[in-house]
Amino acid sequence: MIFEYCQKAIEKVECKKLDDGTWFSEIPGFKGVWANAGTVEDCRKELITVLEEWIILKFRHVETVPEVDGLSVQITRVAVARTKMPIARRELIRKFKNLGFNGPYSGGRHQFR
Repeated sequence: MIFEYCQKAIEKVECKKLDDGTWFSEIPGFKGVWANAGTVEDCRKELITVLEEWIILKFRHVETVPEVDGLSVQITRVAVARTKMPIARRELIRKFKNLGFNGPYSGGRHQFR
């Protein structure tokens, strides 16, 4: 679904050649989604990357993205990670030793000194 959404959005691209010979492209309605490169093809590739990153940021902040030709992508449910209480230092050292790590080294015995 996201791939189809990006494809539809890219069809709306507006490109123009700048005075310095580079190309500028943007997608109307997608604030902040633009690219600039030496060739049209490089500009298009960069714009696709920018669009994908923009969508990920919108999802991360639980913001909506514009509808494109009847396609919309939205977050319907947000998962929340459950964290455990912080581990005690003694317990952390015990777990590391069980995995084969030596240490911690006190004072002058530290191996990375």
